[in-house]
Order: sequence, then C-alpha cells, then structure tokens
Amino acid sequence: MALVLCAALVPTTLATSQADTPWYCSSFVPVLGGDPTCPLCLTNAPCAAVTTNDQFWSNPRYCALPSAGTASIPSSEKFNPRQLCEDENADGWVDGVMTLPVWGLPGSGRQEQVGTAYVFVTQSKRLYVTMTFSCNYLMSTDPASVLKSIEVALWDSDDTVTPQYVNVVYTAGFFSCYTLSIDLTNVCNPLDGAVFNPSPNDPMSGTCLVNGKTVPGVNLYKPLSSMFLTLRVRLESISNSFVGSTTSCADDSLGLYALWAPGSAVGAPVPLIMPECIPPPLAPPLPPSPSPPRPPAPPPSPPSPPWPPKPVPPSPPSPPLPPPNTVVITITTAAILGPSTCTDSLPSWIFLATPFDGQWQQPPLCEPPRPLQLGGTMLRVSYNFYGSDAARAFVESLTPASNANSALYLILILQLNLPCASKLDAYGPVVATIPGPGNIQFWPWFNCPPSPPTPPKPPGPPGPNPPPAPPPPSPPPPSPPPSPPPSPPPPPISPPPPPSPPPSPPPPPFQPFYMYIFYSDDVYPYRNDCYSAQYLLTFTYQTTFNEPIINLPQCTYRTTNALQAAMLFPNPSRSQLMVGIFNPLSIGSYVEYFRIPCNSIIVMQSSYSSQTFTSSNVPQMRCSGPPLPSSLPPPPPSLPPFTPPSPPPSTQLPPLSFLPPPPPPGPRAFPPPGVDPRTVTMTVNTLKVDPLTGQDCVSLTFITRSPSINPIFGPECTLNTPASTGATVVLIFRTVQDAQAYFLYIATPQTANTIAGVLQLPCTSSTVTVTVAGYQPASWFGSQLPSPRSCVA
Repeated sequence: MALVLCAALVPTTLATSQADTPWYCSSFVPVLGGDPTCPLCLTNAPCAAVTTNDQFWSNPRYCALPSAGTASIPSSEKFNPRQLCEDENADGWVDGVMTLPVWGLPGSGRQEQVGTAYVFVTQSKRLYVTMTFSCNYLMSTDPASVLKSIEVALWDSDDTVTPQYVNVVYTAGFFSCYTLSIDLTNVCNPLDGAVFNPSPNDPMSGTCLVNGKTVPGVNLYKPLSSMFLTLRVRLESISNSFVGSTTSCADDSLGLYALWAPGSAVGAPVPLIMPECIPPPLAPPLPPSPSPPRPPAPPPSPPSPPWPPKPVPPSPPSPPLPPPNTVVITITTAAILGPSTCTDSLPSWIFLATPFDGQWQQPPLCEPPRPLQLGGTMLRVSYNFYGSDAARAFVESLTPASNANSALYLILILQLNLPCASKLDAYGPVVATIPGPGNIQFWPWFNCPPSPPTPPKPPGPPGPNPPPAPPPPSPPPPSPPPSPPPSPPPPPISPPPPPSPPPSPPPPPFQPFYMYIFYSDDVYPYRNDCYSAQYLLTFTYQTTFNEPIINLPQCTYRTTNALQAAMLFPNPSRSQLMVGIFNPLSIGSYVEYFRIPCNSIIVMQSSYSSQTFTSSNVPQMRCSGPPLPSSLPPPPPSLPPFTPPSPPPSTQLPPLSFLPPPPPPGPRAFPPPGVDPRTVTMTVNTLKVDPLTGQDCVSLTFITRSPSINPIFGPECTLNTPASTGATVVLIFRTVQDAQAYFLYIATPQTANTIAGVLQLPCTSSTVTVTVAGYQPASWFGSQLPSPRSCVA
C-alpha cells in the first residue's frame, strides 16, 4: 500500500533540491522509459524539499564510511585503513572493507540493487555495517509506523536465528544512509532470545535484554573465525506526483531489501572471516628528496645570465594519520604519585572511555607523574578521538549534571586516593574542571577544611611612667623665700588600645549525608527509586529542622543494583542527627509504601556515624513465601566469620602477624557439593579498630567490577560479623570459563593493593583472598603488596 508523505514531513513549498549532489544523484537507476533524473534531484519539484538525517551520505554521525572505495563521497570524517583490521589470510576483504550489494527480496522489493553496504572491523573490535541507499530509496523511522525499519542478526553459525538488533535507530525522519556498529566482544546471544537495547550508535553503552532483564553478551571475536551476518531493511521508493493542479511527493513502493553475497541466495546469512586486529606500525619517516644536480657554469665569454636552477620536486605526502581530536586530562595534586601509577591505573583509564568504544584509539597515553616545583605531582592522560563530536561528548561525560562520574570516582578516590585540594582539568573541544562550577558539590573529597585563623598578637607591656616635671628655679632670696608649691601630679597613664577583634572564620565545609539502597538483584534502569528517596530525605529534613531545605538531595544509581542519594549539611552535627532520625519503624513504612524490593539493604551514613537496615531489623524487607522462579542460581552460602588469633600469654603483646595462607587444594577439579562452580569469592580478613561500613562495601563492588566480563549475579558484598574483621564479595558468572577468566583478571597484586589502600587495612593483620573452582586460591598479605602506601602500619 502506497504511503503519501504528509505535509508535516515534506513542505509543499517548491525549492531548490536538498539532494542535488553529484555523488548522490548519480546513484539513481531510472526505470525503463521513465525520467532519467532522480525525483529528489529535480529543482522546484515536490520531492526537492526532502531532507535526510545523514545529509545524503555526508554526515558521519549517521553515515560512518571507510576511506577505501568511497573517494567520491565527501565526509568530514572517515575511517582510514590504519583504523581498520586487515588480514591477508581472511578472504573477502579489500583494504579491510567488504562491499556488498543491497538487493530486493523475492516477492517484496524490486529485484534490483538499491544500495551498497560497506562492512569493516575497527581496531577496537567493533563491526560496522554502513549502507548507502540509491537515490529515491529512503529508510523511514516514522514513530507512527509499526513496521520494522531494520533488523540485523550476527552469530557464529549460519543457522537461522532471531535478529538481536531490531530498529536500532533513535532519530525520527528519513535516512539515505544508515550505520550499525556491534561490539564483537559483547554480542547479544540469540539462542537465549537476547535483544540489544539501546542503540549501539548512542554514546551511552548498550545492554542485552531477555524479557526485559539485563544479561551479559558473548565474546565472538577470534581471528580467522567465521561469523554470519543477516540484514533486512524496509525502504520506500518515492517520486513526484502531479495530478491536475495537485503536486505531492509520494512513495511508489514499500519493500524489504537485504544483503546479497555472491554465490548465495538474497537474504541468506553472509559469511565473514574475522581479520586479526593488529595495529599497523607507524610509517617510517620519508628520506629527504635528493637535490637535483646543479647546471654547469656558463663560459666566461660571452657573458650571459645563468639559467635558473630547476625547482626541487616536492616530497610525496606522508600517509594520513587519524584526525587530531585529542582530549588531555591533567591531574595536579599534593600527593606523591609513584612511577607505577600509569601501569596500575591504565585499565581504569581505558574503562573510563568504554562508552565511546570504536570512536577513539586505544589505549590512552599516560605520561609518568612529574614533580611540581612547589611540591606534589602532575599526571597527564591523553585520548585520541576519531571525531570532534565524540571528543566533546567524552569531556562532557566527565562532569554529569546531577552526580559524579562513577568511573572517574573509582580512579580519583578509590585508586589514586587523591587528597583534598587536588584538581582535574580536561582539555578538548570543550573544557571541564573538577572540582569546578556546577560539580563541586559532587566532589566533597576535594574540599579541604579551612585552616584555623592566626591568633592576634598580645599587646606589649605598658611603657615606664613619665618623669615628674622639674620644679621651677627659685628666685634670688632677698628675703627668706616662701615654701615652693607642691609639684603637679604626673599625668595619668592612658590604657593600651583594645586589640582588634579576630577575623571571622570562614564558613565550614559542607558535610555530606548519604542514603544507599543495595538491591539483591540488578534493577536499574527498569526501576528507579530516586524519586521516593528524594521525597523521604526532603520530608524528613523539613519536619526535623522545621525549615525549608536549601540543598536538595541528589540521587543516582552508582551501579545497576546500588542507589545513592546525597545531601550537604552546613555542619557535621546536623548530618549526624539526620542519620539518627531514622529507625526500623520509619524505614519499614517507607519500604512498604514505596514497595522497595525485599532483601534490600538501606544504609544512612554521615562522616561520623551510620545506620544499616536489613531484613533482620525491618520485617517489611523480608521476602515472604517461596522464592519466585528465576534463571539465576541462588547466591552461595555465607562464609563463616573470620576469627582473630589469640595473642600469646605475655605481659607485652607482640605485633599481630598474618594468618597463614589457606592450604592448596588437592587434585580435585570440582568444588565440593553445594558450591556453584561459576562462583568467584573474594574474602577480606582483617583486624581493624573501626568497623567497616556500607560505604566500604560500595567501594568493594566498584573495585571488583570488570569492564568486559559481566556476572549474572553480584558483585554482592557482605560485612563479616563483627564488621571490623572484614567483608566478603561474591559473583556468579554465566559459565565456568567466564568465572575463571574473571579470576585471572581480578586476582592480581594490584587489586589487593587497591583494596588495602581504599579500606585502610592494617599491614600486620590483613589478607585478601580470591577463590574459584579449578584454581588454587590466591592470597596477598601486607608485606606482599606492591605499594608501601597501600595499607596502614
């Protein structure tokens, strides 16, 4: 059924063609006996006013093109061959690009080529599929239409599978070019019915969903392995319509089109042999061009002017390098950052730019810390982006409008452990500063308390009394002189001026108050309790202090199973009082009214105190009845609490020593009954004076997350009993192989070093142990940690 493009989308005012470009108009294939000019390229025709989001193949945001094979198409940014994976052992690729026709499916679209698809893999292991549609064929994303615009399936077998990437377009309008990018290390599993959401072209990272629940993707990338790509797109063929005095731009047909690999049926899965992604070496500098020989000198007679020297031939141009869209992050701090800072933190800097994979050259350049003249050090990290839009979006993501960037928090606070008065500056298309205007309230760790004012100097001792005035001289006595008058009394001593009042001290720094909700499962973004948490804190503040609230609560999900709401108070007593206001009855009413998921943990915390509410003290948080059926396995049983060793009987206790490492496992390759072999457990055993808190558990969950290996449960952190003896983190993965791969990723001295520094563990009585089925447990003690600053003496 033909669809007439309504006036809301296509103005009736005749104008110069928006598509009148040689690279686009020349792609038109006229019908036998029809008009030889594309309807969109006719000036003063109804279809001349049609515009597309990709600006007819020239906007790289919607139309990402490789340099190879697209020389006639102008674009502000293209992928050059140095950015693509090219392997001479992988068939089907030319300069790293596979070119395929877009052809009509039998019984639906016209049996002809209506476009060209460019398939390529970048060095970041992302598969790009870019289709340019011939003139007068457009893809529409009209939200009123229930038809699927485009659906894509990618898997490691040629079996027919359910497309995982359906309607991955979030901009309404017309497209004459479309780009889809897929992370080959995180492909949604069609055998589980997983679909992708949201668009991988969006700067925010996407997720795979099964029945609305987040599930991890699958790493399909392996050099020279086979993948199979299936793509179908619904296109409209539009033309100018002249009926009497009425002119309009309408579509002639609406059909399905697909990729066609030579030698196979139209729409069949296209085989792809994955090239090996090895960055090419930088081109060596070109040798200088030899100077041409000088012409022979002219004879002395007859004199004639010498011939001008031949011009030096220009050197051939160097091969093009990636566009210079560099973002430089500079950190200045009073801390002394060690020479291993770059090596230890490089994975975190890569993780910081994970949402922009495929848009920058990995890895970033981290320069070793340099000492500052007035003390402290400076650290510089540089990112090279392929486009200015991505560079701008990356800088803006460092300072969100309503919270702190959690990945940056992990680096600055938990890993580098920067002190107050530290500063971060990011330079790119835009500039960002932390702490700076608009974000200082989200970084209270960098707010140094004011130094006490210098007391005024005490007044000096009073000076000596002035001498009495001398008596006047006596006149010569012609007769007995009268008695001289008494000398006048000395003038009174003036009191010293009172000391000037001391200057008023600066206002104290704001004191943060936090509310956390730790869920037993991933809930965000399908559930958002920020509104109820902000209501609870605002209502409690106004009823307690009987005054309007000034600093409104800020709320965010730090992870998919952890909510954080924060408030700033003018003094510590108020933030501490806010913690004590809550009790199991009030939390129970909140949980029941807003239906907070059962088995959650709610923590109220200030800098000086905290309260934790669980199902043990709040009955409304208990799960009643049998557990609901779920595809997730139950969490493993809690580990027994750590028992500190008894000191030997003596008058003076020797320093505590580390517990001996657990005995190595026997030849048994499988865990004992009742323990899931896909489980990874991290145990922190210690003897601290101050107990660990819910905030420490939040820090552990941040540290134990992997940017590429996603668990199906956790990380779930539980404090030991008592809390001063440590904590346990549990994760469950989809397969045993994923669990063992995560074990090799997390069980490193650097991880133990980070944990010891963040939790301020004592060196003489702490151990960090990571266990998984099939491997000997890995343990580190204070003396084995690589950095002496990681734990306290």
